[in-house]
Amino acid sequence: MSVITDNEKEYFISLFNRGGYVLNFSTSSFDAFTTNSVGVPLCARYQLSKGKSFAAFIREASQLDVHKLVKDMMEYYEVYYQSEIEFINGTADNQFDNQQIRMYRDLYRKCKEIISRLDSTKAPKPSDNISAFVSYSHDSEEHIEWVMSLSSRLRYDGINVCLDRWSLVPGAHIPSYMEAAIRENDFVIIICTPNYKKKSDSRRGGVGYESNIISAEVFANMNHEKFIPVIRGNSAESIPTSLAGKLYINLSGNPYLETEYKALASTLLGKRNTAPPIGEPLSTIRTAGNI
Repeated sequence: MSVITDNEKEYFISLFNRGGYVLNFSTSSFDAFTTNSVGVPLCARYQLSKGKSFAAFIREASQLDVHKLVKDMMEYYEVYYQSEIEFINGTADNQFDNQQIRMYRDLYRKCKEIISRLDSTKAPKPSDNISAFVSYSHDSEEHIEWVMSLSSRLRYDGINVCLDRWSLVPGAHIPSYMEAAIRENDFVIIICTPNYKKKSDSRRGGVGYESNIISAEVFANMNHEKFIPVIRGNSAESIPTSLAGKLYINLSGNPYLETEYKALASTLLGKRNTAPPIGEPLSTIRTAGNI
């Protein structure tokens, strides 16, 4: 999988950030654009200028979201900044300061090369044999965005993640969807927060309904390892009583630890480290005869 390095991210930030502005966007049009691209209104989220909001997102978002947004931004730039691009390509009169246009020329060409490289690397297809349903509470828009970003990354890493925001349509029967998703997927990733714990323990709302289904399946099939707790926050305040004692994945940091994400993805894909094979007795001990 090809990735955008931290240095490469700065090229896009420098190309599109025009002194706190982002190209010719207004605040409202920029938020509408980024919401359509990656599902996040950046200025509303960060409460910063357009340029600073764009930079903050590019530096902290998942590879999948960064790729999607910068590609959409490049397409916008090539449509609405034709005069600048024509001068970069040497087909227009000199309308710009030479030093400035040389900078944009170099940035544009570097960004085009990066996009071309990323587009030539196809994302792995989700495996038909590995699937996971994400159970979570709708605590806030920020939390929903976090869950969607995590789910997108897992899909990019080869796991067929099922999420309500992608699966449910108006008119769908929600209880039937929950039952089928928990029953039919190979794993259930449970995003544990204090609000999730509260709803699970009191068996309220959709979380409470899913908790009943999970408890019934574990009771019937004793398949404890199918259900993986992922915590965001203090474990004592986030893990439901029904999941107490289970080994969990800790993604509470901002950003979360890559080692913890790797542990989650490796578990789902069945690629966790295993014990080395057992050798011959005393095979590692050096004796006088073989020194």
